[in-house]
Amino acid sequence: RLAQGRPEEARRHFERALALAPDSADALFDAARSNLAVGRVDEALALAERLRDLHPGDPRSHVVVATERAGARDLVGALEQLERALAIDPTYGHAHAELGKVHL
Repeated sequence: RLAQGRPEEARRHFERALALAPDSADALFDAARSNLAVGRVDEALALAERLRDLHPGDPRSHVVVATERAGARDLVGALEQLERALAIDPTYGHAHAELGKVHL
């Protein structure tokens, strides 16, 4: 639902998915991303940290933190997080796309 411009509705759905599968990497990533979209930065970062702790081989937690850092105009911090994501998975296209946005 983020693509439809209803981020709060999307966040509620992702939070329900997370309640049903609290250790799911997908649910954690989507809930973190949707919390960022509605300005719930602390919640988003806590979910990203949980994703990182439960799934250390999953680069998506670093992308969430990079998105938050870029939004706060901390481009160095965003770049560092994206580099960490790509160190985990050099073929992760989303991290490459976000890296391109930071360089714009």
